[in-house]
Amino acid sequence: MGTTLLSLEAAVFETRLGFFGVALRERTILKIVIGQPSTASARQILSRSFEGSLDLSNSKEEPSETLAKLQTALTDYALGLRVDFSKFLLNLNPLTAYQKKVTEVVRSIPYGETLSYLQVAELSGSPKAARAVGNVMANNRFPIVVPCHRVLASGGKLGGFSAPGGTSFKQSLLDLENSER
Repeated sequence: MGTTLLSLEAAVFETRLGFFGVALRERTILKIVIGQPSTASARQILSRSFEGSLDLSNSKEEPSETLAKLQTALTDYALGLRVDFSKFLLNLNPLTAYQKKVTEVVRSIPYGETLSYLQVAELSGSPKAARAVGNVMANNRFPIVVPCHRVLASGGKLGGFSAPGGTSFKQSLLDLENSER
């Protein structure tokens, strides 16, 4: 069991969209934090998620290849570059089969495009579960990699967004993606 804790790694870094934090275990993403106002707030959120088993001290150790690539990809995304996140593995435990399906559908929404909660529900096989889709998105541990900002309420309304800045931040992500088009 000691190797499990040793394989848990994390980083907090500044991007054009605020401070981001990521946590991985053996090349699999456990959590991403976005848009935080400070290093301290990003660290605090990550640390709380792992009940003290995450060491976010300024270690001199080289990050794993996966961590370095993820950090670069998120930084590039924040600069407005089109990034393919499909190669990154996600730890989907303890999601239910339906939550995993919703996550898969949302992850497949192309850069710069959007779907409604209802459309995601339909594509996930439960056309009357738009509210359930909203709950899955509200608890998304992988923002940007699973682009919950691309899921809108009916009529093109933004709906909710749990990152700092709420729907204003959601709109800025959509604007960032649409500025390149």
